[in-house]
Amino acid sequence: MLSTKRGFKELRSQAEIISKWNSPEQVKVTICCIVYNHGGFIEDAICGFLSQETLFPYEIVIHDDASTDRSADIIAKYVELYPKLIKPIYQNANVYSKGIKPLSVIFSKAKGDFFAICEGDDFWMDNKKIQKQYDYMSENSSCSVSYHRSLLIKNGKVTDEYSLDSKCYRDYSELDLLKGRGRISTQTAMIKSDIKNLPEEYSMVTNEDSFIFVLCGGFGHGTFLDEISPSAYRLHDGGIWSNKKSNFKSIRTAESYYWISKYYERIEQERFSNFFLFKAIKAILKSSKTSLVRKLFFILRVGK
Repeated sequence: MLSTKRGFKELRSQAEIISKWNSPEQVKVTICCIVYNHGGFIEDAICGFLSQETLFPYEIVIHDDASTDRSADIIAKYVELYPKLIKPIYQNANVYSKGIKPLSVIFSKAKGDFFAICEGDDFWMDNKKIQKQYDYMSENSSCSVSYHRSLLIKNGKVTDEYSLDSKCYRDYSELDLLKGRGRISTQTAMIKSDIKNLPEEYSMVTNEDSFIFVLCGGFGHGTFLDEISPSAYRLHDGGIWSNKKSNFKSIRTAESYYWISKYYERIEQERFSNFFLFKAIKAILKSSKTSLVRKLFFILRVGK
């Protein structure tokens, strides 16, 4: 047994985990983990992955985007202990800064029928999380994404505060997802692997998860699973999104809506293209701190 952080029970060995699988050959779920300078947090995430109790084979694909802290060393420590489960991708240079989205790199390597997403600074607290999601989604083919509640971590401690408004914890129809109405905490989501070939417009967005859940609408509806214990979503200074100011978020949200609009335009879905174009303009106008010149530039650009 391997001792762990944050109150996880002692981890099973690789052999013990695999011994519970009905058939060790075919991977059913790929756990997709993006890491960048998460050295202070990544063990919590990995322990949550290795604590999963399943009857099916799963793999853990961890993408380290040339972290400058000790993230890669920590990942390597667990790879040595769990080489058949953890499939690391180590980048020598940061690919995100070059316009390459790490999740698209992971998806290209993933073997599972379903993808469970969790960034390296978040973690799971239900050791049957992916088993419960797999059971539901494999029996309900019209579901393209399942999800559950998540709690905020503040100052290193898990709070009793949900990361989303309680009204977000519900099912979403295909139309809800296609229109970007699916408010889902990324670290709780399991999606169909049908989505793995991400469109070219995906590389242009900041709100990657929002685009992914829009794409899920093309393959089915979303299901909220209340029986899964909440995952943990961490607020910290190094967070890519959580620590950004509202002005930044409004601008990046507008740009993401714009590229979703362009995606729909390319696949000749004019209704949805126009819908997201309107959302893009609305988002940029929402930011009172954005200069009038920048607002007009954005509106003229999206009008082309």
